[in-house]
Amino acid sequence: MIPIPEATDIPEATIHKALTKLSWKLLKKEIDKLSLHKRPLELLQVVMRSDSLINKRKNLDKSKKRDVLLNELINYIEIKTKGKHLEAFKKKLGFFTIADECFSEILEFEGKLSALKDLTPATRIWATLNWFIGDANTLQKKIADEFLGPEPVLFNTLSVPGESGEPIDPSSYHAQQVGALGSAILMEAYRNNWFDPDGTVVIPDKVETSEEEIFKSGSIFYNANIWALIDDLQEQVRFLGRDFFIHSKDKYTNPPGDFKFGIEFGENTDAEIFDHVAGVRNNTRESSNFFSFKRDKQLNSFLDATAAITGSHSVKEHYLASSSLSVLLNYNILEDETIYEGLTLTEWIEGFCGLREYCSKLHSSSAAADEKPLGSELISFTRESILEHLMSRGASQESAANFIDNITFHRKARDLFDSPLIKTSSGYAVVSDILLDSVASRVIASNILSRKGEFKLKGGGLESTLKDIFNTNGIDAVSYKRKFPEPEGEFEYDTLALWDNKLFVMECKNRWLCEGRPVAIYNYLKQTRSDIAQVNRLITGIKSHPEMVSAAFGRNVSYDEIIPCVVGGLPHAMLDSISGIYFTDISIISRFFSKRYFDVEFGDENDGDSILLYDQWNADKPSVSEFLKAISRPVQIILALGGTDFKIVETAVGSSIHLKSKLISSKHLDLSAYKELVSQL
Repeated sequence: MIPIPEATDIPEATIHKALTKLSWKLLKKEIDKLSLHKRPLELLQVVMRSDSLINKRKNLDKSKKRDVLLNELINYIEIKTKGKHLEAFKKKLGFFTIADECFSEILEFEGKLSALKDLTPATRIWATLNWFIGDANTLQKKIADEFLGPEPVLFNTLSVPGESGEPIDPSSYHAQQVGALGSAILMEAYRNNWFDPDGTVVIPDKVETSEEEIFKSGSIFYNANIWALIDDLQEQVRFLGRDFFIHSKDKYTNPPGDFKFGIEFGENTDAEIFDHVAGVRNNTRESSNFFSFKRDKQLNSFLDATAAITGSHSVKEHYLASSSLSVLLNYNILEDETIYEGLTLTEWIEGFCGLREYCSKLHSSSAAADEKPLGSELISFTRESILEHLMSRGASQESAANFIDNITFHRKARDLFDSPLIKTSSGYAVVSDILLDSVASRVIASNILSRKGEFKLKGGGLESTLKDIFNTNGIDAVSYKRKFPEPEGEFEYDTLALWDNKLFVMECKNRWLCEGRPVAIYNYLKQTRSDIAQVNRLITGIKSHPEMVSAAFGRNVSYDEIIPCVVGGLPHAMLDSISGIYFTDISIISRFFSKRYFDVEFGDENDGDSILLYDQWNADKPSVSEFLKAISRPVQIILALGGTDFKIVETAVGSSIHLKSKLISSKHLDLSAYKELVSQL
């Protein structure tokens, strides 16, 4: 069960402002004004979410002021609450110093490595980029080898041998390495002050690097990976409440002489796990949509004809990005004239298609005529050349410039998927596979959201789709709205569905997935809390004014149970109910009605077959009890959870800190494992 954060009226922004100034006087003023000492644990959670209390780079003056502030807070709580919550405060607030030590240790350790001392900053950064290229190509070779094997490959559980010989999820590994590369670039940028006034990272122009220098840079990449891991774990502790334990030197066998401490993180939170499951399901859906598109000969013929007439080389890519983004957002994005960071969504797609078209040509030209292009390589070009190319495709100079600036890596960029352009002293560099193999629709949406942009929270398309599914299957479903005098106000019902004396009250929510980001997961949980309050209000409205239901359906109706649901546009669902409310998504509902069986298909359109796994209906028509089972214990979630692994990682942070944690990943499941899972449903 996922714990939903309790509602609070604590002014978080005001508390964080006082913490940013490291002022006990300002913080105490706010605590006393609202008597927050009476709610110490709520106050503690708000303090933990203050980013300003984390020092990723050593700052002795700031650390000293922070420690004074937090000690004052601990002493104050001890007096006001008679020490009841003192241990929780000491442990939680002490985590800020622990996190600082981890970040500082990485930078100090890297500075001591003799293998890197003879490398100039320019050589270090370009050797690191080349190390990533080699690692990415090795991964691609392993994936190709898996497809040459005798057994059918299931995309959502594909695994390849890791360095230790243990199977790893290539998608998760690649995403982790891309994140680590971004961290490596930022670490070098901070070390050498490679930022322009706007916060854009500007690295030196390309320099040639030897095999030995590339080999040496692997240690940079290792440290960057640890940096990214700690950054994620510290946010899990601060925003999601993940537990942690500090161990002293005597717990370890033969620790180094300068050993500081060991940190072990508790179990992964349910919120993280269900977010991971949502990501797996979304990737599976996108893969399925892609291969469905590939098999649609009529559509492909039409797009090929369009490309021939227009001379465009990216008609199919544009279509895929537009249709995928429309599906993800549940409205036609071609009709959305909203400006997102200076561009409409159509202009964002045009920009990505143009950039990928341009880089694909450079990528292909690097290979000999009789060879295939490398899977991953570094591509360099000038700003003028890419601007000219984008404008030749119809973009205005302003929109082309906006697009380039939006996807250039900067101080606050989420990762290189969102911002694949790396600015150099005289132009740009791109890691080809990061740009060319990414999903354009997701990259665009993630880039916009990371800049605090917002899409439409409730598209009419989601409501219409939900009602159409029910009505098509002989189940009456309508929308309804009625306004009463205050204080009751307006009641708006997205979908009311009557099925066998059950009244389904369904609230539609069109929210983006969190994709592993702890802060986003926390905000998602806050939105879930608001959903619960909203749906409960709608239920209260029906109970107070039962005539609304008959008015909605245009006839007298009766029912013996109200079943509340929140239906998401993207594949994020939870097991069982929360506060009596089911949290499901449109793909689960659509799949339940559209296809009775869960099976595994293999082969092609000429020689295909399938293996039956699960029967959702157990009869010729679905029943309401089976539908309730589908939304409370979805097969999709059970299968995804069965394919979820928890890998224990033990690693050194620098030379004097030991870290232990469980990381969420995917594991390989064969057909027998799938059958075992569904047999338990």
